[in-house]
Amino acid sequence: MIQSLGSFTPILIASFFLTMNQGLMGSILSVRLAQMDASAQVAGLMTTAYFAGHMFGSQLGHRLLGRIGHIRGFATVMAIAACSTLIIPVVPEPWAWIAIRFAIGTSLVLAFLVLESWLNMTATNTERGSVFGAYITIVYIGMTAGQAMLGFLDPQAFHAFSIAAVCLMLGQLPMTTTRLAQPVLPPETRVKLMDLYRMSPVGIAACVISGALTGAIFGLFPFFAAGLGLDTGRIALFMSVVIGGGLALNWPLGRLSDRVDRRWIITAAALMITTSSALLGLSDGQLSLLVPAGAILGGATSVLYSLGVAHTNDNAGGIDAVEVGAGLLLAFGVGAILGPPLASMMMDVLLPSALFGFTGVTGLALAGLAVARIAVRQPVLAADKIDFVARSSAAVSSVTTEAAATADAASAHDDTIETVHLAVAGLPITDVERSTSAIAQSA
Repeated sequence: MIQSLGSFTPILIASFFLTMNQGLMGSILSVRLAQMDASAQVAGLMTTAYFAGHMFGSQLGHRLLGRIGHIRGFATVMAIAACSTLIIPVVPEPWAWIAIRFAIGTSLVLAFLVLESWLNMTATNTERGSVFGAYITIVYIGMTAGQAMLGFLDPQAFHAFSIAAVCLMLGQLPMTTTRLAQPVLPPETRVKLMDLYRMSPVGIAACVISGALTGAIFGLFPFFAAGLGLDTGRIALFMSVVIGGGLALNWPLGRLSDRVDRRWIITAAALMITTSSALLGLSDGQLSLLVPAGAILGGATSVLYSLGVAHTNDNAGGIDAVEVGAGLLLAFGVGAILGPPLASMMMDVLLPSALFGFTGVTGLALAGLAVARIAVRQPVLAADKIDFVARSSAAVSSVTTEAAATADAASAHDDTIETVHLAVAGLPITDVERSTSAIAQSA
């Protein structure tokens, strides 16, 4: 495994620094806004702008990389993201940061497009599982490390943003000096989301709600914690365990869902979200409640996306696997755009702890939908299920990860692998080496 990962080291190193920047920047901005007595609505709109940038960037990706190539494209967008990061502490008006976060979101989604398409197009059948397993692990470690760095920095100081920009520059180095051959861009195709919804309402709903909760967690949880008077060290601890919960819960709940009706596991994860939200609402800043409840909420939110992907693929039938992956990320992106402003509005109109009312009610609504669907639709037979694959929705994950999982299932049949790249939101997507038979068998 180590030998097979060696050639992908530049991509994995770049991914680590890129996700470290993500973890650090989200919390620094939220805490800084809270210290400036800004409204929760500003924090929510800033998160929405970031994910809107993802959707916008996904439309630019194919044309940009087709014109200037992967390496120059990566260097360009990383430079834009670093410059945008350094502009934030220079501009005193928080409302202006919304536009800057849109630019950062657009740039970083293109950077992930380069990294994940490169991984997927150069990994072989035999090494794809280990390569993407290492990639997802790196994503979680980088996000956690970025959150942990918050404890050693002052969000009001310029050097905090300088360090975030340095992370981007360090991520740029291995990619601009790599000897890896650049992948060839295939033609574009598009997504049919409504076909997926008709086939799997629970799967699509799980992805939408996972997006809404992810946006609220990463955009508003640090803001809420700072409002309670927690110092940056305790906020960093809280956010780190929220991310760590994803690593802890993804595999046990995912593997269990391979053996029983996945909708029951989705229901359980949704109720875990509701229960942990109630505990967070009652915590009053006590770490003894914040830490375990935050880990459960973060873990359940993370596994919810993975379960939604798996359940939708179970029911996808003959729908092209590329369209499935893109549609699921579109659903996630819509949720991530809508969730933060709704949650922040509740915080401003009601009280700050209404944030957990939003997460709790959202989880309860999903649980109700899942139970209702269980009552009217038979479960998928175990023999027709795809294997559960842990996915990262917290980071800017792309369809590449979904297609890689599909490719792993298809490789057992020795068919040609289908791959895809799109960095979030599933608008225009690209596919290469398409094999209808492999997709039909694996979906």
